[in-house]
Amino acid sequence: MVRDPHSYGNAHEVCPSHLALQLTLNFTQRRMDGRCDLTLTWSQPDATYIDLDTRDLTITAVTDGENRPLNYELGSPHPFMGSRLRVHLPERQETVRVVYHTHPDAAALQWLTPAQTTSQRLPFLFTQSQAILARTWLPCMDSPGVRTTFDAVINVPPGMTAVMGAHHETHEPEQGRFCFTMPYAIPAYLIALAAGELAFRAISDRAGVYAEPAVLDRAAWECADMDHMIRTAEALYGPYRWGRWDTIILPPSFPFGGMENPMLTFATPTILAGDRSLVSLMAHELAHSWSGNLVTNATWGDFWLNEGFTIVDCT
Repeated sequence: MVRDPHSYGNAHEVCPSHLALQLTLNFTQRRMDGRCDLTLTWSQPDATYIDLDTRDLTITAVTDGENRPLNYELGSPHPFMGSRLRVHLPERQETVRVVYHTHPDAAALQWLTPAQTTSQRLPFLFTQSQAILARTWLPCMDSPGVRTTFDAVINVPPGMTAVMGAHHETHEPEQGRFCFTMPYAIPAYLIALAAGELAFRAISDRAGVYAEPAVLDRAAWECADMDHMIRTAEALYGPYRWGRWDTIILPPSFPFGGMENPMLTFATPTILAGDRSLVSLMAHELAHSWSGNLVTNATWGDFWLNEGFTIVDCT
């Protein structure tokens, strides 16, 4: 395995193959409280520790799968790399649990006030982890060359809906509890979460749109060709392997045109031009379902492999 200069991870010895997240969103304090259980896969049976990427995370406990404390060390912070979390493994552990909370200024977490939304009723949160910002909201090996499956339980305030790029499991919206499973291994930067006042409109049996209720009609009309895009891409690249392709139209503060999070593209509301003239952005993000999400650059030094094959020619 290629060593990633932008990660502290020792994936060549031991690495996570699955993450189990339990997170509670605290909009008042602008932080997530929760835990991450990492299922480990060993390449070197004699490895004595695992190194994880963190940045501005407050670690409150590290245990094994039986809740027995494990020794750990949090390294000195680097301006953009964050701090190495080294967990000592006295024996070949199957699971490491990290209990933690995020910083109010975590770089991947965009906490919006109600005034920054369309209805101005509820706050809103979305994540943006590319390139190496997943480590600001979950302990992980934050390298595109390390892929994991995950499941997640997200707890939100009353009236809010949480969505992730993953399969939806049994939700309990009255209790503010939303459950997800991602059965396909993906890099940490593609784990995505949004929460706020959201509604959904199906485009087809495998495509649909999430948006704030006041925006939903325009969003669904603008994105009406999503299923046609999937079929066109399949004719070029082969079967779409992710099951669903939904999109979420985010509030205007989303800093990019789009983000290719598997199964749930994050998109700017600026594509809602009223004449479908800007939905080529959606075709670009869909193309990442093959270039970038199925075949991913091993390190950020080869980022051209993600973007180089996804350019849409609109001439």
